[in-house]
Amino acid sequence: MTTHYFLGIHVPSQVAVHLQTKAEAIRTRCEYRKWTAIADYHLTLFFSAR
Repeated sequence: MTTHYFLGIHVPSQVAVHLQTKAEAIRTRCEYRKWTAIADYHLTLFFSAR
């Protein structure tokens, strides 16, 4: 199992709503197993996997 760490900041609610609208528009054309909940939208500043 790989451990990963990240540093992220939440996006403003207006940005999250806009992103959710865009995601719903493409959801039927993409085959993702799980879509991110709007409350979890963030901007990743740093990511490390070990």
